[in-house]
Amino acid sequence: MSGSNASEQPRVVVASDASTALVEISPSCPSAEVGPEILQKLAVAAGVELDERSKARLRQLAEEFHKNPKRIREVFAQAVPPKPPQDATIKWQQGLDPTQASEESGAQAPAGQAPEKVDHYTCSHFVNVKAGRALGLVVPGKRGTPGRDVLGMTIEPKQPTDITDRIDTETINVDGAGRLSAICTGALTLRERDNVFLVDDVVTISTDVDFSVGNIELESSLRVTGGVKDLFKVKAAKNVEILGLVEQASISCGGNLTLKSGMAGRQGGLLDIGEDVTARYLNGVKARIGATLHLAREMVSCDVIIGAELDGEAASIIGGKTVIAGAARVRAVGSPSETPTTIVLGTVVDADAGDGKAPKAKVSQKELETEANRLRDMPKPSSADRERLMELEFELGQLPKRGDASSKSKAAGEAAPFGAPTVDFTVNGRLCPNVTFIIDGKTLVVREQIKGPVTIKRESSGEIVAMRAGGKSVPFNSMLGGTPGKRAA
Repeated sequence: MSGSNASEQPRVVVASDASTALVEISPSCPSAEVGPEILQKLAVAAGVELDERSKARLRQLAEEFHKNPKRIREVFAQAVPPKPPQDATIKWQQGLDPTQASEESGAQAPAGQAPEKVDHYTCSHFVNVKAGRALGLVVPGKRGTPGRDVLGMTIEPKQPTDITDRIDTETINVDGAGRLSAICTGALTLRERDNVFLVDDVVTISTDVDFSVGNIELESSLRVTGGVKDLFKVKAAKNVEILGLVEQASISCGGNLTLKSGMAGRQGGLLDIGEDVTARYLNGVKARIGATLHLAREMVSCDVIIGAELDGEAASIIGGKTVIAGAARVRAVGSPSETPTTIVLGTVVDADAGDGKAPKAKVSQKELETEANRLRDMPKPSSADRERLMELEFELGQLPKRGDASSKSKAAGEAAPFGAPTVDFTVNGRLCPNVTFIIDGKTLVVREQIKGPVTIKRESSGEIVAMRAGGKSVPFNSMLGGTPGKRAA
């Protein structure tokens, strides 16, 4: 170059990350020093890898300067970024993609069904899987295409994400070919806190079970931090825990049920529980409990069959009918206002038998199914129709179970959950008037309030006796002051 000042000469500047290269030209720079060849030599001296595009840009800048000498500071070369990789994905079996569960949860009519027949209670979607079920296939990722910086150096693309890092291998098996299968039975879920796929043995619902959730049916256990609203159904193969209030809903599970806030069924609540129930209170509920009922406060106007024991040291039974196959401990039975209350011990009548004297006429399974199907097909069922359908589905669900053995009842020395001869009933507080006991088919109606503790039990001889704490046993009728024993018609 000529003897012009260094500050007046063109200059090539390469970015620190080699992503760009630019040329700087001072307006006082002599035109002879701003030729295309000179600019290209400066770029090469700076280490820039020139291609036809960058050469053309330098020629264009030189021409612009010759036409109008002014300060130029322009990029003439840019790095070619690498093309991103294709991350590994999972191709789920049809209907098993847990990431689509929330999108599919809207209430939609099945194909070919009129929109007016949509059941907005059944809007929820859970991916239930059995152990060994094929779930899908891992589709391997593909490497991206490398790029080049302005110095001609290769820019390596990012590695594709390995999706297996997001699979819980304790509940989902991944074989050498990438095939996925369930190790255990439960709900196929995408866990939000760490974005991991797993088969969850305990599904948590962090809201009320209402229209935002819909009815629930799971092969796993369930925990609900809210309550269950009117007419919704919850069914789980294992345990259920509900922290909030259960209203006029239907709860069914094969394991234990815990109702932290109780259940206000308003004569329409239904429980079908395979093992123990732990509840703060029950009101207006029809229930079959396979094992023990742990009751904290009270049970009001309920029809309940208990397959093992009633544990309610501080609880009261007011109204309704309670059938107990095992021992029972309660604080009080009945009320000072003489609410009719029935306790069945020693033998079990059907829960549909009304007053315990004359069982109601049985309705065949076919008749129940016919009525249930009629209600399901109604375009716009009323609240009463939905309540009746809930009752019918409860009854239909009971048909295969009646007479099944209960392991806990057997452990207590009982031959069957609802047919054992155990009589062991203790009232620690008061036994109120108008309480009817049915024992071995015989009835006794309490006419006067009896102060506890008092125990009614069967002696080894088979005789039904009553006794106070520390007192001698006396015949059942003589102590409680009710009507003479008579056999239920």
